[in-house]
Amino acid sequence: ITTVFVAETHDTLLLFTSQGRVFKKDAYEIPEAPRTSFGKPIVNLLELREGESVVALLPIRSFETGEDVFFATENGIIKRTALAEFRNVNRKGIIAIKFKDIPGDADDEAAEAEADDAQGESDEEQTANDRLIQVRLVKESDHILLVTANGKAIRFPVSYKRTDAEGKERETSVRCMGRASAGVRGIRLAPGDAVRSFDIVTDQETLLIATENGYGKRTEFSDFTMHHRGGGGMIAIKDDDGRNGKVVAAHAVREDQSFISIASNGMMVRSPVNQIRVIGRAAKGVRLVNLAEGATLVSVSVADADDDEAAAPAVDIPPANDAPAAE
Repeated sequence: ITTVFVAETHDTLLLFTSQGRVFKKDAYEIPEAPRTSFGKPIVNLLELREGESVVALLPIRSFETGEDVFFATENGIIKRTALAEFRNVNRKGIIAIKFKDIPGDADDEAAEAEADDAQGESDEEQTANDRLIQVRLVKESDHILLVTANGKAIRFPVSYKRTDAEGKERETSVRCMGRASAGVRGIRLAPGDAVRSFDIVTDQETLLIATENGYGKRTEFSDFTMHHRGGGGMIAIKDDDGRNGKVVAAHAVREDQSFISIASNGMMVRSPVNQIRVIGRAAKGVRLVNLAEGATLVSVSVADADDDEAAAPAVDIPPANDAPAAE
């Protein structure tokens, strides 16, 4: 389970794919089914290309909210586009973020040309073999946190404006770009590193980080100081001796939620968020789940209290406490 939301019949659903395209469906077009059913394969609803998958879904009630759509890719590229740009989406989908090695549709050639003319640093920042990992709605006052597989993180504002010598306000963080633009650098990655998640910073929540060897922790967002986008980031979870392994997921969580861990051998464990202590940014963390020999953690998702029944057949197992809380 990656996304759970409440929608009305005439809400618009924007579905974003790993190849940077977006499709639009009305909520009533999604088949209604009992809670225990398997559902309908998404490939039967959308004209997806080979190897393409849906990575994010935004339920939209109005395109005039003043919010923007914020994108993050595996290679650390980010982009901000006005929500109104996605009001008209044809049945075959349109470009939402441009990737160098993925061709666009013929309908988007004009949009691509316009983006190339208006865009300076974007194309130079993006590398080949990139993929979209997450999309969220943001306001100008929001802060973004990117977390990478090597345990680095960077926090920066969605919008930060300065007045130049001529008295004009200029955007120095993430300016709004056209729909077919490629984006700009959000974090500078070390060789072999990749962005695993991005979240909107919220004071009422904490950051849950989980690693492939079953370790993790919760950390206050206030521990991550604000920087300009494009930097190398700061430590989000320490792993000097290789005990933790790569970060597989990071989520903003509340005390009343649960998280569902899925291992490579198919084991699924549901644990309450409030059983994981909040510790410092540079700590190694504690064991979140006991893994079988040779198994690794491959996915962690978050469930609200009302979703616990739907999360079956997950097994309620309290996190192991054989690791120190902070090292």
